[in-house]
Amino acid sequence: MPVVLIEALACGTAVLSTDCPHGPQEILEGGRYGRLVAVGDVDGLAAAVAATLAEAPDREQAGEFSVEWSGAPPPTSMPWGWGSFG
Repeated sequence: MPVVLIEALACGTAVLSTDCPHGPQEILEGGRYGRLVAVGDVDGLAAAVAATLAEAPDREQAGEFSVEWSGAPPPTSMPWGWGSFG
């Protein structure tokens, strides 16, 4: 399982991946949470990188990903009294 995709999405980072077997298709839900490019499609990968860099990250969508995968709502404050997110 490509844990780096899950970690990046949990941090609100825009992601893209080749559509290799066993992982990216399921994690990115067919492109819902990040771009998927066919394996070996060099031009498609270059276009996906350029398009991803040109867009602002969709933090709301990344937050939805985190909640769906963890089953927990996003935190409203830091543990141990470090501060708040709001």
